[in-house]
Amino acid sequence: MNFYVKATLKVLIDSFIYAILILLILAYNKSDFSINILLILLIGISVRIILRALFVIYQDISPISGVIMVGKLGITTFLAYVIQWFITWHLFSDPVVKEISNIVLLPSLILTETFLLMIYRYWRRIISAAQQTTKNKVPTLVVGAGDGAKIVLDEIMNNKDLHNQVIGFVDDDEEKIGRYYRGFKILGGSNKIEELVVKHKIQEIIVSTPKYSSNKIKNILPLVEKNHVIIKRIGLIGDENNTFKIKPLSIDELLNREPVHFSTEEINSSITGKTILVTGAGGSIGSELCRQIFVANPKTLILFDIYENSTYDIQLELLEKVKGSNDTQIITVIGSTYNEKRVNNIFKQYKPQLVFHAAAYKHVPLMEDSPMEAMRTNVVGTYNVAKACDAYGAEKMVLVSTDKAVRPTNVMGATKRLAELIIQHFATTSKTSYSAVRFGNVLGSNGSVVPIFRKQIEQGGPLTITHPEINRFFMTIPEAVSLILQSGVYADKGEIFILDMGEPVKIAELARKMIIQAGYKPDVDIKITYIGLRPGEKLYEELLIDKTAHIKTPNQKIYIERSSKTTSQKENVLELEAILDTKNNKELKTILKTFVDTYEIQQV
Repeated sequence: MNFYVKATLKVLIDSFIYAILILLILAYNKSDFSINILLILLIGISVRIILRALFVIYQDISPISGVIMVGKLGITTFLAYVIQWFITWHLFSDPVVKEISNIVLLPSLILTETFLLMIYRYWRRIISAAQQTTKNKVPTLVVGAGDGAKIVLDEIMNNKDLHNQVIGFVDDDEEKIGRYYRGFKILGGSNKIEELVVKHKIQEIIVSTPKYSSNKIKNILPLVEKNHVIIKRIGLIGDENNTFKIKPLSIDELLNREPVHFSTEEINSSITGKTILVTGAGGSIGSELCRQIFVANPKTLILFDIYENSTYDIQLELLEKVKGSNDTQIITVIGSTYNEKRVNNIFKQYKPQLVFHAAAYKHVPLMEDSPMEAMRTNVVGTYNVAKACDAYGAEKMVLVSTDKAVRPTNVMGATKRLAELIIQHFATTSKTSYSAVRFGNVLGSNGSVVPIFRKQIEQGGPLTITHPEINRFFMTIPEAVSLILQSGVYADKGEIFILDMGEPVKIAELARKMIIQAGYKPDVDIKITYIGLRPGEKLYEELLIDKTAHIKTPNQKIYIERSSKTTSQKENVLELEAILDTKNNKELKTILKTFVDTYEIQQV
């Protein structure tokens, strides 16, 4: 409804209620309607309209609720009575008019008493509202004056841990600009945000629209570094206790990444009713794989990992969900993929139809110091699983690989490249469909930069970065897992699937944004220190996608690397397995290079 129509209706309703009250009093006293009665009626209505206009009640676009609005209504009702009583007793001698004025006192007093009772009922919220202007608060701008605005204002008022002082709103609805929402003025459209941030020294912006577009978020992101502004938003729902509704921007939003979407119908149909094996099930990727696979209702889900604690955690989580409508059988087995007998026993007993091989060592510097373990798990382990898939008739195997397998400069990347070569060879000789999935750094995974930075911020810094110019491609854990599952749908004969991850992100910029979002100033409150590149680490990640050479899939974000001719890796694997515990690190790296010709050994 148009704002002016709404405001007019409020005025008419106010006038109608007051007129009915006067007429009821006349009927009760059996008095005749006179010019004086008309005058007192017009005066009463005029006084109320003027007062409520002065208190911006008619201009307020929020619902008639909340402490501020109730307070305004109570105050204007009382003041209107005082002014009308004064006018009546000093300008009119008609006893009927004076009697009406006295009788009007009763409902006015009732309204005033109601107002006082509400003060008693909501005194905590009223004190909180009053303190908005007396305490040292955080100047805050709220984006969006719609339904979400009420959630934001209520949360600020009720949550003692929030210290926001709302300066006003911005909204792109031109009819709202210049109006008020629960007493706070709508200062302009979103194009005025930067100007308002400077003018009012805004320290925090809260986006009150859950579906606020990523493009609009992108427009205000520069304010994070430029003006040291914290940006928050409301989620679609609160937590399980429905307490915190205001939350910081996700790392995805902070990095200005568009989330990648996948075909859940295709993924679910490929999983439902089947027996699925996930190796490395206790890791960041493996556990998320288990969660997403579980949702698709497989017949059996086998969790396989050498590390018992995290595997036990995901087992408990899934077993709790089984108590609901899902009847998936959850089986947990502990063991290593490089133990060939253990792998074969699992395949023989459970006959998995789909295998997602996530078990691997992924930490670059650690694997430089322990290359034999990277080779044992990443190479021999992959060979054992791939061989078992062939021997026991699995339908598909998907290898979780890495962008570091592209022209590797470290042991981890080289061993993952050799793992890719292994599954590509099996794809040429087996009825099983093999594929590998390559992606960059996964936000929030164990050992990744985001949780490390968060911990360092909690400890007061410093944030340690290897080089000011170092950059990386990023994706979220759910995205990475969806890519793996989607690739399982497309898998046929040894494809290597690659995700278009957009533009790389400078780690230093990410660090600065995370510091600011935590409420600190970079290099003032929390320092950033540069410690130098670590063994095997690249300054820039390899470009994963070559759109002129790579093959498109039905998903616009997923490409296939054209496969080169492969040879059997059996002899290489057997040779590696025989020498792992007899050669030193340098010798092992040299031997690994003979198997992976793109591997460049970095000299320490």
